[in-house]
This record gives sequence, structure tokens and C-alpha cells, in this order.
Amino acid sequence: MKEMNINDINELQSTVDEKGKLINKMVNDIVDKCCSGLDSCIEEVEKELTTPTFNIQDERLYTLIARIPIELYYGSSQLERQGIKEDLSKAIKTEKYNEALQDTTGTVALKTSIAEDYAQKETILHNINSRAYRKIKSKLEYAYELLQSLKKIQTARTLDKELTKQNNKIVGGY
Repeated sequence: MKEMNINDINELQSTVDEKGKLINKMVNDIVDKCCSGLDSCIEEVEKELTTPTFNIQDERLYTLIARIPIELYYGSSQLERQGIKEDLSKAIKTEKYNEALQDTTGTVALKTSIAEDYAQKETILHNINSRAYRKIKSKLEYAYELLQSLKKIQTARTLDKELTKQNNKIVGGY
């Protein structure tokens, strides 16, 4: 095995970083296109959370509780479309790999190595689509959790208002 020094490793890491930026950009472009409405809902809630006293107004809370399921609906359609792209890119990768295996002679290890090299672009495309699918799915799951949290806040406020109303009746004698 060839000895590696720190400069070799740093150079390899730089290559990985450069190529990783391109792949991350491609993944993020897909995800951003699919989840922009959902992201804006999350950002609105995040903005409210960063205030010193998290006191989201009731109307804003109701709007978000109504809007997030709509964005989840559209996001789930986008997730399904992305799943189809993932499936197709996997099929293309497999087809390219199998073509190379059939057209190559030699040992199994040699044939495998050549086939993997031959299908490298298709493998990268499949990985991009797969990562985008997982990222969209994750955003949808977190948005659903956020929706449940907002509903709990709404329920707590409703109960608090009811208790206050009941206490006022008892104290006021109405």
C-alpha cells in the first residue's frame, strides 16, 4: 500500500469538498423546488420562536395550522414524483452496469470494477435523487411534528381561555 502523507489526504478532501458542493447544490435545488412553501411556513414559526417571549398571535397560529397541511399535501405529491425519479435513476444505473458486465471479459473482480466505472455517472445521479427523496421526506416528517406542536399550543390556549371564562363566571357570579 502506498504511504500517504497529510498533504495527500488534504488534497483528496479538497476534491471531495469540491465535488460535494456540486452534488449538494443539485440535491438542494431539487428539494427547494419541492418544499419552498413548506420551508416558508417553518421559517415563519422559527421567526416567532426566536422572539424573547414566544407569543404567537392566535390568528397567526390558526393560519399556520391551516396552511401547513396544505403544504404537506403538495409536498407529499412532490415526494412521490421524486420517488419515481429515484426509481428511474436506479433502473438506468443498473441497466448501464449490467451492459458493462455483459460486454466485458475477464475475472469477476475485473468485470465488476469495469462495470462500476462504466456506470459511475448513473450512480451519482441515482445518489442525488435518493438523497433528495430522503431530504424531502424528512422535511415532511418534521413539518408534521411541528403541526402537532402548534395544535397542542392551540389546545392549551383554548383550555386556558375556557378556564379563565369559567373562573370569571364563578368569581363574578354569572
